[in-house]
Amino acid sequence: FTISAGGAIAGTADLAGGDLTLKSGISTGTGSSAIHFFTASAGSTGTADNTPTEKVTILNNGNVGIGTTSPYAKLSVWGSGTGATEMANFTNSASTTVMSILNNGNVGIGTTGPGAKLHVYTGNIRMTVSQGADASASMGQYQWFNRNGNINALTGTIDLIRDASSYGASAMVFSNKN
Repeated sequence: FTISAGGAIAGTADLAGGDLTLKSGISTGTGSSAIHFFTASAGSTGTADNTPTEKVTILNNGNVGIGTTSPYAKLSVWGSGTGATEMANFTNSASTTVMSILNNGNVGIGTTGPGAKLHVYTGNIRMTVSQGADASASMGQYQWFNRNGNINALTGTIDLIRDASSYGASAMVFSNKN
């Protein structure tokens, strides 16, 4: 089954194609409506029917769910597991992965196999601490890895030290005190 919105007549210039409008049913009172998209996944060889299952849901409040029928945010994406398989992959126009999110929560920038909660493969990282605090602020911890992904000896904390006597003067300190 194919729905087509039509299009411009061949040989004519600068005409827009037809718009496709998909609309859910009218509701009354406190009732609402939603749009549900179902597809059938491939099965095994044979003649058995592959029953379609819901893949995308758009609720009356505009929340969109991929892999869930109950999206709780404007976009809710549910993966298919909890391991190190990709849940989301963002690529540029050159088909290069720029960011990857795994089912285990790891996020990779420049890599499809992040080995930590945030894994940046080459490039710069910017960390910002809110302005106005005169006290020192801890920004987190660091671990240095070599090209093979093996942890080097340096691990420790990242601290932003602000000198209250001279407005704006600060230093980022990497220390491996344990």
